[in-house]
Parts: sequence; C-alpha cells; structure tokens
Amino acid sequence: MKIIEIMRDNKIALHAGYWLTTVIFFGTFWGSDTGDYARSFYTELVLLPPKIIATYAMLYYAIPRYLFYNKYFRFALFLFSTLLIGSLILYFTKIYLIYPYYPPDYSWRLLLNPYNLLQEMVDINTLMVLPVMAKIFKYYYKNKQAAEILAREKLEAELKFLKSQIHPHFLFNTLNSLFSLTLKKSDSAPEVVLKLSNLMRYLLHETNAKYVKLSKEVNYIKDYIDLEKLRYQNRVDISFNVYGNIKDVYIAPMLILPFVENSFKHGVCQDTEETWITIELSVQGNQLTLKVENSLAPDIENIINSDYIKGIGLHNVKRRLELIYKDRYELKNVKGEFSFQVILKLNLNEYETD
Repeated sequence: MKIIEIMRDNKIALHAGYWLTTVIFFGTFWGSDTGDYARSFYTELVLLPPKIIATYAMLYYAIPRYLFYNKYFRFALFLFSTLLIGSLILYFTKIYLIYPYYPPDYSWRLLLNPYNLLQEMVDINTLMVLPVMAKIFKYYYKNKQAAEILAREKLEAELKFLKSQIHPHFLFNTLNSLFSLTLKKSDSAPEVVLKLSNLMRYLLHETNAKYVKLSKEVNYIKDYIDLEKLRYQNRVDISFNVYGNIKDVYIAPMLILPFVENSFKHGVCQDTEETWITIELSVQGNQLTLKVENSLAPDIENIINSDYIKGIGLHNVKRRLELIYKDRYELKNVKGEFSFQVILKLNLNEYETD
C-alpha cells in the first residue's frame, strides 16, 4: 500500500513504475514462450528508450498541442510519423544491438520491409495506448470538474446576489411602516424598532446558510406579521396557521416572506376598511405547502397589471426556487372574484430534513 501511495503522489515514481512493469510483464511473457529469459529481458530493456521517447512525444507534445485543440489531422499525421520513425529506430536497434548477440530465428527478419515496420509500430503502440488513454481521460475529467465548479460558483454567486437583494427590499418596506407610525406619533414605534432589530439580527446571522430550520423561518414571519399588525391596527384581519411538524424541516431562508409581504402590499387597500389576509403553512411527509390569500382591492385590473406578479420580491423568489428547488416545486396563482391566492408546494429532499 505504501508503494502505491508513493507512486500516486509522485509522478516520476508513477512513470518509472509503469515502464518497469512493462519490462517485467513482456520480459516474462516472451521468456516463458521461448524459455530464454535472458534474451527476452535484454531485448525489452534495449528497446525501451525509443518506446519511451515516442510515448512522451505524444503525451506532452501532440496531445496537448493538437488533439486538445481539435487539430485532428495534424494529430494523426504526428502519430503516424512518430510510429514510423520509432519503428525504424527499433528496427536498427535490433540489427546493431540485439541480433549480434541473439541472432533471429529467420533470416528474412533482417530485411527492411513494410511487414517488419508494421510489427514495430504495433510494438510501440501497445505500450503507448495506456498512457495516452490516461492522459485524455485525465484531461476531460479535469475539464468536466472545472465546468462543474464554475457552474456551482456561478449558481452560488447568483443565489448570494438574490439573497442580498432581499435585505434592502425588506428593510425599505419595514422602515416605511416605522415612518408612518412615527408620523402618527404612535406608542407602538418603540416596539416596531425592537422587532425590526430582531428581524435584522436574523437576516445578518441566520440567512447566510443555504438552508435554515423552518421553525426559525416561521418565527421570523410571525415577527414580520406583528410589525404589519402594528402598522395597520384593526384595518386588516390577519390569520396565520401552521400545521405539521416544522421543527425537523429545513428550507431556503427568506423564501416565504416575499409572498407574505406581497399580500400586505397589494391586499390591504387604503380606501377599504374590511381587508383580510390568510396564511397557511403545512408539512406532510416531505411536502411543504404554503397558501397565502388576501382580499382584492377594488381596482382589480390595476392589481393584476401591477407589480403584484412582477415585483422585485416575487421575481427574486421565483428565480431562487428555480435554482434551489428545480423540478421540485409548484407555484400557482389563483384569482377569485374577491381574493387572490398564491399556492407554493415544495418537495423536500432528505438532506433538508433531520
């Protein structure tokens, strides 16, 4: 095991191990065939340098310069030239360094002919195939990894950007509520400041994670609703109900708020006394369902054509749903005669639950 680890971490040791293995394998193979191991190992060692040169010429010149840049004709030409030159070198190496000590069995092998050259090409190619395939596989594997990392980093950057947009958008709306209370010199203003402080603490310290506990998100929504109750007093009837076990469920942070916020923004009309908002959140198994319904303002057409559907918050959350819960969510809007309802269904994976 130690030898394997050293070879894996040391490129020189890995390459040396490969060539030593080929000499041992082919020396033993041909030696067992002829019974002359000395001749077999001597032949393999003498013919090894030309094979190494041909292989590295392909690995470090032809493949990175031609094959990886889709210059296939040049690559094929270089491969053929390398095999041809290598086969000639092997042929003359046998003539001058092997056959004087170990004469061939048949005299025709001394002749320089296409068959002999083809044999030498095959001999070189046999040792070249494995390193070349490893080089190509490593290249495409690294490229695939790099592409995946780039896509993941791009996704994370977009999610961070979308999440960062939520904070000022939410803060702007809440400060508007606080401003309206201070104009009225309401005694509720200090309570608003306190709850806003709690909400900002949650935004700064909890929402950096990819997922947060649904129970924390629900508490956050409750604080937001309390702020809106202080703002509108008795002008709006608000109902918020939670069903199922939410303690062991995780969800992307700030995912529910835009729907709730939008219901207040467009469902509570300044000219209408009786307005209402109903929010239901339920968890059954691995499915989360959110229903947000609000009364419609008198000018229905303006609501439908306004940023009710096109606002920053909803556009933001739709994009986040697509990025985080792709193919695992269903979002639909239902416009009734007197109400507007948004229904969100999420299929949670096992890593989003304890």
